[in-house]
Amino acid sequence: MMIFGILTIYNVRDRIRRVAPINQRNSHHHRRHTEGQLVRMLIVQVTAYVFFSIPTGVTNILTTFIPSMNTNYMINIQGITLLWQQGFYILSTFLYVLSGSVYREEFKKIFKFNYYREQLLQRFTGRY
Repeated sequence: MMIFGILTIYNVRDRIRRVAPINQRNSHHHRRHTEGQLVRMLIVQVTAYVFFSIPTGVTNILTTFIPSMNTNYMINIQGITLLWQQGFYILSTFLYVLSGSVYREEFKKIFKFNYYREQLLQRFTGRY
């Protein structure tokens, strides 16, 4: 995951270098800002992935290499840790929204659009 994240950042830098921007000064600041956001989002996501995956890995290793631990109690704990691991996939959306201003702005636009759409529907249908 970390390797692909670093390759993504490298690819973004490479593409920006190939396309010469019209205004170098503003473009340079914006590029650094975007790269900083990508790095921050990458670090947060990798940290969250490790945090949510370690319990499942530990329980799987214990039940695999120590057969006496393969009891009903441990199977229940494995189920709980598996649910814990699946929480990462739900959390990743919110991590993007919280760690990147570009995602926050788009998230706000979605809610503003829905608000204005509701206002227009109320105005044209006469329902209040």
